[in-house]
Amino acid sequence: PQQKIDECVSALNSDIFTRSLTNIEATMILKTWPLFFILFSSANGLEKCTDVIPCEQRRPGCSSCTAPSSFSSGMSCKRPHGFFKFLTDPWCFYCPATNKCMEHTHSSKSKCADDEFIKFEDQCMEVVSDEYDDNDEYAPNEFLANWMGKLMEVGNPETTTLLDLSLFGSHDSFSYDLSLQMGEMCDSEVEALVDEAAKVARRIIPGLEERALAFVRRTAVTQTLTIRQQLDNGVRFVDLRIGYESEMGDWYSLHFLRTNHPVQKYLEEIRDWMFDHPTEILVIWISRHGVNNAAGDDQFPGATLAEKSQFWSQYTATFHGMLVDFTEFPIHSTPLADIAGKVVTYATDYVELTDNSPFALNSAESLFNSVTHGISEHQTYETCAVTDAYLIERKYFSTMKDRKKNNPKQFQLLSMASSMDSTLITAASSIALNPIPRMKDKGQRTCDTRFVIPGFGGWCPMTLFDNALLANYYKQITVEQTRLNDTWDFPHAIYIDAIDFDGTVRTSAELPWGERGQHYNPEAIKRYGLAWVLIGHNLRVLCEDVTEKGKKSLCKELMHEAELGFIKYPEQRWEDPLMGRVSHWPDSHPAGDMADLEEIMSVSFSVIDSDMVENY
Repeated sequence: PQQKIDECVSALNSDIFTRSLTNIEATMILKTWPLFFILFSSANGLEKCTDVIPCEQRRPGCSSCTAPSSFSSGMSCKRPHGFFKFLTDPWCFYCPATNKCMEHTHSSKSKCADDEFIKFEDQCMEVVSDEYDDNDEYAPNEFLANWMGKLMEVGNPETTTLLDLSLFGSHDSFSYDLSLQMGEMCDSEVEALVDEAAKVARRIIPGLEERALAFVRRTAVTQTLTIRQQLDNGVRFVDLRIGYESEMGDWYSLHFLRTNHPVQKYLEEIRDWMFDHPTEILVIWISRHGVNNAAGDDQFPGATLAEKSQFWSQYTATFHGMLVDFTEFPIHSTPLADIAGKVVTYATDYVELTDNSPFALNSAESLFNSVTHGISEHQTYETCAVTDAYLIERKYFSTMKDRKKNNPKQFQLLSMASSMDSTLITAASSIALNPIPRMKDKGQRTCDTRFVIPGFGGWCPMTLFDNALLANYYKQITVEQTRLNDTWDFPHAIYIDAIDFDGTVRTSAELPWGERGQHYNPEAIKRYGLAWVLIGHNLRVLCEDVTEKGKKSLCKELMHEAELGFIKYPEQRWEDPLMGRVSHWPDSHPAGDMADLEEIMSVSFSVIDSDMVENY
């Protein structure tokens, strides 16, 4: 009936799309109006649009050159750009020749050859800078920039070692500076996924392939602070992931894509920071993709011994005089003061990469990397990924003291980072890259099934950073429980995504692209003070047996400083189920009984370290 057709058209043109037709009514329209058949192909296209979600609650994107903001999810929200604007709007562009994102004007375009620039449909992102103004809110916190030196003043100078501390670490530490070039050593499944995304994009619209690569970049970025900013804000564990690029004849950091510069540049930045902070100690873990026990071609595929020697020569030359010689200074017994200003290196593929160097430890023997459950995997043991991770982390922290006692020379490392599996990436790419509403809606429905969170639906975490923010919201719960429980303990380092200024990790949904622009509202962003929590924990450990009056006074002063940090950035939980954040869950879930853990962990075998399953 014409009346129903008018209602459909009105709904499609409004800011929200509501379910207003029965299945039979929709089928009648489909028979009389071919356009509906083209858009939805079946009545299910209308049947699935059950949630009324205002556009302003979608928060669909950000103002980054490599992160178009007009991505939307299906038909539930009117897209900012229509199909023809999708094709014809003037975009900003990224110029590989200058490695800059530039406004799309005739003058800027002339600086980059026509066949080189890559177009994007939103504002150019702001360039991250290490330069600070005197009144800059991002200026380094003096305490965080020098916290290890301050702790050395209260610890027992003869017995306090690095393995008495718990460090704040960054996951994929150099992913803030990724190029649009695929790394040669990326996993084959990742490469296949990227090729598939590019192939789909190429079929839809010529030129969309470049946008597919930009989308891949968004799924690879885990940090937005530069390495110097990370160190200024308390990070003391660096996750250095590298691969050899034969085309460039050099080693690069990588996460799916390679960095804009060879890894040597970032190592020099670390060295210069260490020169400026002679009391600090930095742990660097070298791998390709965080796989600890792999060696040879399994760790660095195709890299020759000469190429590995090239990297190690660069590494040792860069940190000349700064690397700990473990034949003289065993990590488990050397006092902190004896290695102040030094770099502690754990290397995978130790024999071939370092040629058994005394300036590194064999990561496969001396470091144990545990990986907790992500938040978007399939449902397991009648719970879901979030509750599984919650239970695993509680068990991990509650048994850490015994683990340290049983392995006194081993560095215990915990990844609390997020991930995006291929199903979620495919769904997000459909929403991001496909201009056909029906395909966007299909991607959204897939996304809705991946996050088994009460009330979740209608929004899809489009990037790895979106996932990280959501994961951090739930990771703060078990960290806070450990802070308040004297019988639990932290590992020697926790490395995590979305590290922010002032020793924090982000937990709210706001993305950090272009934040210094006029729309930046720092009050809306919520953070958790993870660096402050770990520093406070270290102080409690070091000050526990202090009897000297002067040191007791200093302990109290430093502890007060740390407490101010986690008072300023406490655990915060709130109700925003559409964005995956609920206030009394998963700790209120019926599966919260830790007795369920053994079965859950056996199901989650592929997600976490196999040794962790055996031990627990």
